[in-house]
Amino acid sequence: MKQNDTRKALTNELHRVEEEIRRHYANQKAETSRLQTQVTQLKNDKTALEKEILRLQGRIEEIELQIGEDEINK
Repeated sequence: MKQNDTRKALTNELHRVEEEIRRHYANQKAETSRLQTQVTQLKNDKTALEKEILRLQGRIEEIELQIGEDEINK
C-alpha cells in the first residue's frame, strides 16, 4: 500500500513539473517572439536613420557648394 501511495505521489509530482515546464516553455516562446519583433523593428529604424543621414550629408554638400559659389561670385 505504501508503495502505491509513493508511486501516486511521484506521478502527481511529475505531472505538476511537466505542466510547469510547458508553461515556462510557452512563456519563453512568447518572449522570444516579442524580442524578435523588437529586433526587426530596430533594424528597420536603423536602416531608415542611415538613409536619412546619407540624404542629409548630400544636402550639406549641396549647401557647402552653394556657399562656395556665393563666395566666388562676391
